Amino acid sequence: MKDGSLKLRFEAGKVVEIFTNPGLDTVFEGLYRSAFRAFRRQPQRLRNGIAVIVFGSFWIEAYCNYCLRSLLQFKKETAKWKSLEKKATHTKFEVILRSANRTQQLQFRVFKRRLKDVFDLRDRLAHFKDEDFKIGGPLPEGVDVVNFSASCPEPELIHELKGQSVKVLGATIAGAGEWLRKVYVHFSQQHGVKSTRHRARSFRQPNQSLKPTAPRGAAA
Repeated sequence: MKDGSLKLRFEAGKVVEIFTNPGLDTVFEGLYRSAFRAFRRQPQRLRNGIAVIVFGSFWIEAYCNYCLRSLLQFKKETAKWKSLEKKATHTKFEVILRSANRTQQLQFRVFKRRLKDVFDLRDRLAHFKDEDFKIGGPLPEGVDVVNFSASCPEPELIHELKGQSVKVLGATIAGAGEWLRKVYVHFSQQHGVKSTRHRARSFRQPNQSLKPTAPRGAAA
């Protein structure tokens, strides 16, 4: 198998079931990391900001689904997945939150609002509707249109996909991914489950606050 992941279920030290899984959360994570590195090199390039938001939200949504399904399997509550499968990502986070420890619950409160901002922006891109915004007129005689356009303010959506805005949301995505990993490790240890899929990622951790930070440029 060239792509995807392999899952083995053990009983009494023996493999009793074998599963394959697309494992696209890890693919999306790699695409997000590559996009974030490109953004850090050129933060004013529009396509870099779009890639951070799109691939980052893809990663978090897929990883959240994986963690929630795993949690339900650990608790032998797999029948609940059908009722949760099509729920919004923030609803699934709330379900996972119930299995988090006290520190993790506090951390979630810190990035919860900004994580919603990430998905709101992703949805604006996915369901994009073109719109014109009047900024002036008529154009004075003798004014060069090309020179005039260079001085015009960028639309709000474009501004949100560049610079500091993407830096903050990109850091939120990184923090949410790390949070999911830690909660997964927490509840898998509680149920005696081992996984090589959730070893520690390379993230800079905050010194004094619970605010998520941007990822290092680790290889995808």
